[in-house]
Amino acid sequence: METPSIMALARQISVQHEMDAIANNIANANTTAYKADRITFNSYLAQPPGVSSMSSMVFPKLASPYRETREGTIATTGNPLDVAIRGEAYFVVDTPQGQRFTRNGHLGIDTTGRLVAPGGQPILDDNSRPIVVPQGSGEITISTDGSVSTGTQRLGKIRLVAFADPQVLQRTGAGLYTAGTAVPQTAQNVEIAQGSLEGSNIEPILEMTRMMENARAYEQAQKIVTTEDDRMRRGIEMLGKVA
Repeated sequence: METPSIMALARQISVQHEMDAIANNIANANTTAYKADRITFNSYLAQPPGVSSMSSMVFPKLASPYRETREGTIATTGNPLDVAIRGEAYFVVDTPQGQRFTRNGHLGIDTTGRLVAPGGQPILDDNSRPIVVPQGSGEITISTDGSVSTGTQRLGKIRLVAFADPQVLQRTGAGLYTAGTAVPQTAQNVEIAQGSLEGSNIEPILEMTRMMENARAYEQAQKIVTTEDDRMRRGIEMLGKVA
């Protein structure tokens, strides 16, 4: 395959990766606390053998995807079990696979009285234990520091953690993340807003604009491939006539 075709194909592959990320973002525009996926690319020079450096060509190379951790819009719901985090932090969730982390604060209470994440897993307190709400104990109050109480009875304090590099977190589904070997630290300068939920940080209009731009880029790369194919075909036909 000739170099122009290789370059165009590399561009198409990079555009396809970005289109996949954009499509996923649009699909999750209404998902609580969802963070946008972004794709970045590095460029590297390829110098064919026997040519000068002035003839080097630039190829796109897929770099590590990353999440845009910017906080989503916080909307009031009026539900006392809905909580949103203001600041860079995560709730800690106990699962059969170990601790997981989430910003989805659409909480509930299971049949045993435990405060649970949307998937039914217990939300842990600052002692890494589930928070249990006694039956019939009255209205639940969750203060800005995460303290949970009913009336005058304090039930525990929701644990909030942060990471030196939030990009180490990997999605595991249902709004949960795993941290691998990264060690969570107690979050600082964060607050909990009761009766509210954090929306996604997706801006659908911008995502649609990115999608159209990538579609045009893909088409342009395809035109290069087609043009190069036509050029090679005509060259072969001409050589055949000369022979």
